[in-house]
Amino acid sequence: MEKDKYRTSPEVYVFAMRSSVKLLNDRHFTENNPRLLKDALKYGTKYVKYKNKTENPGDYDLYYSPDIENLRFIGLDEAEYYYHESKYRKAAYYSKKVYKLAPDDPRNQLILGLAQLTRRNTREGKANIEAGLENLANEPSDKGGDLLEKEKEIIYFLTRASSIELVGMHKQELAREIIESLSLVLTKQQQEKLNEQFQNEGSKS
Repeated sequence: MEKDKYRTSPEVYVFAMRSSVKLLNDRHFTENNPRLLKDALKYGTKYVKYKNKTENPGDYDLYYSPDIENLRFIGLDEAEYYYHESKYRKAAYYSKKVYKLAPDDPRNQLILGLAQLTRRNTREGKANIEAGLENLANEPSDKGGDLLEKEKEIIYFLTRASSIELVGMHKQELAREIIESLSLVLTKQQQEKLNEQFQNEGSKS
């Protein structure tokens, strides 16, 4: 009984998450423990799961939302690293893990949808992008600036990666549709770069 109580306690997982995140700053330790970030994301996901089953999940947010935001930033930073290494599968993996930390956040929905498109899951990817755009007005107003900027960056990079995959699948129209639909969250310069790249990829296919 006591064991089950602790197994479903949000605090147990948020403390485990904090410890894992703290250890990420130790380069020697991370070199010998390559799963450390994956473990932190796993604990963070379990914290969110059990927090949402409590009577007052908002009480937990008052104390621990900065920890979750920090982990989201770290996870997206890892996804961006793999994007630049052209390892889109791993970039999608971390993007999906970050989504589970805040599934109601509309930009997280966009990131999930784009990650799914890079894995050629067009049906769910398109649906999640549409849902994220519809919910954009409900974006948390207290979101940290660093996290928001990181989200904007990864949305751009994943849009680029997904358009490459879609053109490779001969789905040029869907790629164009996705780029145009994201005009609400992309800068003009980013859109111009994506359109230029889209034309280049289209001419190769």
